[in-house]
Amino acid sequence: MFVMGILFSLISTLLNIVLPLIIRNAIDMRKLIENKMGIQVLLTIGSLLIASTLITAMGNFLVSREGDRLIADVRTKVQTHLMHLPTSFFDNNLSGQLASRVINDASILKNFVSVTIPANISSMFMVIGTLFVLVTLDLKMTILICFCFPLVFLIMVPIGKIIERYSIKSQTELSNLTETTTESLRNIRPVKLNHAEKGVLARFYRYIQNLYHISVKFDEVFSITNPIQTLVSYSIILTLILYGGARVTNGTMTLGTLVSFLIYFFQLTNPINSLAVFYSDYKQAIGATQKINEIMSIPTEDDNGLVISGRQEQNPLILKNVYFAYGQHEVLRNVSLRFEQQKKIAIVGPSGAGKTTIINILTRLYPIDKGELLLGKTPAYKYKLSSWRKLFSIVTQENSILSGSIKDNLLFGLDTKPNNTEINHALNVANLSSDISLMPRGISTIVGEQGVKLSGGQRQRLQIARTYLKQTPVIILDEATSSLDSDSEKNILTSLERLSKDRTVISIAHRLSTIVHSDLIYFVDDHRILACGTHKELLAKLPEYKRFVNEQKL
Repeated sequence: MFVMGILFSLISTLLNIVLPLIIRNAIDMRKLIENKMGIQVLLTIGSLLIASTLITAMGNFLVSREGDRLIADVRTKVQTHLMHLPTSFFDNNLSGQLASRVINDASILKNFVSVTIPANISSMFMVIGTLFVLVTLDLKMTILICFCFPLVFLIMVPIGKIIERYSIKSQTELSNLTETTTESLRNIRPVKLNHAEKGVLARFYRYIQNLYHISVKFDEVFSITNPIQTLVSYSIILTLILYGGARVTNGTMTLGTLVSFLIYFFQLTNPINSLAVFYSDYKQAIGATQKINEIMSIPTEDDNGLVISGRQEQNPLILKNVYFAYGQHEVLRNVSLRFEQQKKIAIVGPSGAGKTTIINILTRLYPIDKGELLLGKTPAYKYKLSSWRKLFSIVTQENSILSGSIKDNLLFGLDTKPNNTEINHALNVANLSSDISLMPRGISTIVGEQGVKLSGGQRQRLQIARTYLKQTPVIILDEATSSLDSDSEKNILTSLERLSKDRTVISIAHRLSTIVHSDLIYFVDDHRILACGTHKELLAKLPEYKRFVNEQKL
């Protein structure tokens, strides 16, 4: 369709090249002043104009549609690629700037493909075709026009370079603005609670002012160059009229030829301008492409390997002599843990000891630097990453609620859609049914951004209901009750007790109520496992654990 659109544009250009010749012949043969012939000529000219308009419209539509398809494909590929990049990539890149790559840079490519390229192909065809016709009409006038048009290039080429320079700056500032806006709105409650509006707005205003100053620079350039360009164009027209008029007077050129030359000049102005700034548009598109390619060139997570069978799910998960560091910062040192199936295992220790990192490694969000992660006797890397992560469901202290409805959140991440009976059972397990029954729209209730319309306990129980529907063999509770009051915690613990039946439960917690009944507790401190045992065993044999319990008031 893109080629067809270009073809339509070329046909339209050909008609525009032919039209002045018809007008020339009509004037020279005086057909316009003869009634019958004049009407025929006018009808011919009108028909060509209408045909050219319709063909141009069709060509523009086909090319624009291909541009829209391209931007949809690019955005889909970039977003898909982003979703499969390692977690470490997102540790070092801002979400707003990544969004700018998907949205703003893709739009630049769309404009280049659907507007700039077709326009310049048509422009080249127009310039070459017109010059060929002009040479056949009058060589001297053609030479005069060829001497005049470099003046247009002298104006437009510097403009193009200025546009290129400021466009790059504009893209950078727009990316910064997108990041600032996204971050401030996503964290609007912490912003308000910390009275940080002034600081956030100051940062926002800075990027706005930068964009404003760039726009002013554009205005300065165009306010000077546009009048100069107009002056040059009228000067060329005046030169053509004076020279051509003298030629008409002395009989060396016909009036029709002069009129056709003037029409051709007007038709050539936009194509010449378009060609003059093409390089700048090209550089803009290259810049956007490079930024997108920087993302696309980063290797995605490897999802090759074996699929974990139901029987293999019953094997223990093992971390063996694991070392891990975030950059130069060591987090885990020679850590070994064993998670038997259908057991309740807790990981406790002071903040920064590496508890959450253990979970990140267990779920393969990060690769280990040294050591082994096993399922039974089989190394984790031999299994498909997607199959491995289906072993786990996680309930976190962090907000992992989508901005859609309660039902959207329940179905989030599920391979198969549960029926209403299964959904209602999950809500009962999570002690959420009574709350939802009081909502006018039930499970279709919109929860707001990050679940703001739900209480903290409701958000946690919604995660539990989602986890129940996933029916994974391993459940991870990452500080699942740390931010709740005692009543909410009691409801959550009841829900978790129902949820964890016949499953492996791995808990990271500070509260005694969450870990005291664990089959096994690992105590992590100073980036290593100091000891493991039941709560009573650790109290008896590990002073660090006893002190930690007392200090944390578990």
